[in-house]
Amino acid sequence: MNAALILCGGVGNRFGGGLPKQYLPVAGHMCVEYVIRACCEAKSVDKVVICAAPPYEYLLPLRERYDFELTPSGAERNGTIHLGLEYIRARYACEKLAVIDSARPLTTAALIDTLMEKLDEYDAAIQCRRLSDALGHYGEQDVDRSRYYLIQTPECFRFEVFYRHFREEFPATCLLNHLPLTASRFLYFDFINNLKMTYPEDIDFLTYVLERRREG
Repeated sequence: MNAALILCGGVGNRFGGGLPKQYLPVAGHMCVEYVIRACCEAKSVDKVVICAAPPYEYLLPLRERYDFELTPSGAERNGTIHLGLEYIRARYACEKLAVIDSARPLTTAALIDTLMEKLDEYDAAIQCRRLSDALGHYGEQDVDRSRYYLIQTPECFRFEVFYRHFREEFPATCLLNHLPLTASRFLYFDFINNLKMTYPEDIDFLTYVLERRREG
């Protein structure tokens, strides 16, 4: 059995406003609905689990259209992941896990399937993006940006490997960094538009891309 874990407990401090950004409308649907749809349509995913803050008033209506399970989120991101891992491990013999932010509405089922398939060969398969801007570093005049890359979700893992090494108290936001350097990893750079909704201005770009996809 393979699972997708959607992290939906954020409050959107950088975004502002009273409603968490994952529940805001983007091109006619809640931001998180695009992520749920991608997970439910992915051929590599058998169970979709959403970690969110009860009473789930924004998510319960979506259960009429999508098959997913709900479990409480934690106070911080790593706490939410910990609760999600324990929920899945207590109920299923999970082999592969995709961890996805609820604020990445451009995620697709095809992307999830591509990464999950790589777990037949690797311990981890991660959505990444190369840097296109110049990179600065305090105390250095010339920074080689080719040595660095951005990490986005989905981040996919062999479940038992990730479960064994994940530490809630670990400060890294990149889940790949929980694994030892000896763990095998596949970095995927071919999915370009995967913006995370972080600021109000992002809605315009996300709306444009989603509407273009719908037309195409």
